[in-house]
Amino acid sequence: MLAVTFYGKIGFAQNLPVFAKPMRDTVQTLYCQLDYQIPIKLHTADANLIEVKAKPGTVVKLNDSLYQVRYVSPEEEVKIKLYYKNLPVDLYAVKVANLPMPVIRLSGLNGSLIPRGDLTKVKKFELEFPYMSQRNEGIEFFTCRLSIMEPGKASPFLINLRTPDFPQQLQGIISKLPANSTLSFDELKVKTRSNTVMNMDGNPVKFTVVE
Repeated sequence: MLAVTFYGKIGFAQNLPVFAKPMRDTVQTLYCQLDYQIPIKLHTADANLIEVKAKPGTVVKLNDSLYQVRYVSPEEEVKIKLYYKNLPVDLYAVKVANLPMPVIRLSGLNGSLIPRGDLTKVKKFELEFPYMSQRNEGIEFFTCRLSIMEPGKASPFLINLRTPDFPQQLQGIISKLPANSTLSFDELKVKTRSNTVMNMDGNPVKFTVVE
């Protein structure tokens, strides 16, 4: 799960433990409130004398050769260090950032333009996090606001969604929209594997109805 940059080996010897990830050329990004697993090659080392530190992150030992780290706030650069017999033997350097707005797709459609003839197909949406190493890293949709604006109307129709599946009443409203209407998703929140609810950073995602 962990995508990181590796900066050399400190006091490396074949009998010392090391992080299992290979060397990278650029600093990689971890995201706040997500759990990242860190596998370790023990070689001939005594697992009881190993320690992983990731200040200001939280480290949990899952087993002798697997640790987990989580950060709660952005950091420009932090180092995840592997210690053996209280001495540093390996490290990763990473950047920690807030989760940016994911890609929102209307299921069964492509792009941000919705032909009026396809409005009856608009029944649900999907979230995609293309910047993650594995599919969504255990992130689930929690809630968002959908704003529907029709040309000539003074104010939009607003609805808070608790599921990616549109209720039938909403599907009926969407199916009758005229050209140049817009559907905008904002105030998106997701829930992590640890049940933490997070606000997504970024601009609203907009779709436009066309003839």
